[in-house]
Amino acid sequence: MVPLARLTTILIAIDLALVALYVVHVFLGSWPGLLSLDGEGNFGAWWGGAKLFLAAAAVAIVPLFAPERMAVGITLYLVLAIGLAFLSADEILMLHERITSWNKANGIGLPMFRGTNGAWVFVYLTLFAILFLALYRSIFIAAKADIKSAALVGAGFAVLISGGVIAEVLGYYGFLGGMSSPPQVLVEEGLELVGVSILLLGCIHHAGLSLRS
Repeated sequence: MVPLARLTTILIAIDLALVALYVVHVFLGSWPGLLSLDGEGNFGAWWGGAKLFLAAAAVAIVPLFAPERMAVGITLYLVLAIGLAFLSADEILMLHERITSWNKANGIGLPMFRGTNGAWVFVYLTLFAILFLALYRSIFIAAKADIKSAALVGAGFAVLISGGVIAEVLGYYGFLGGMSSPPQVLVEEGLELVGVSILLLGCIHHAGLSLRS
């Protein structure tokens, strides 16, 4: 198994390389869209989605191959694995943006920022709140049993949310140059890439610790 320190270096190096290529893409303005970090159908989206899928697989491995090492029941692992797999598909296919489009087209009435953007934020936050309230005891027990992995996963989610939610909402209101401007995309997608890498490291560390014990 690749040591955690080496894996960290590899993941962050790839993240930074993608960010650097995006900066070059912006300055040249004529490079293929595959180097863009904005939207779907580019290297950044595929790389982020792949990391989230690997994180989901790492979580699913524990109840499958080391159930005796789980500090809590299978429900937390199942919810986290499914959630990460969904986020993987979302990153590649931009499913969250389809929620906003569906809301506008059908007049569903979901709240949106400035009346035009971000209906998905309220849907996702509601789902997260419900799941957290249902599983918070298991979350704290699992975190206490494996503090390092929990810290990595928690930090990863915090950085991911800083980019994927906070930086995006700031873009809706014209901050960071406005939505889809190069500075806004750089901050949002850069934080997302690094956050997912940290989260993946936590999932892999927990899976490795469980399988070795």
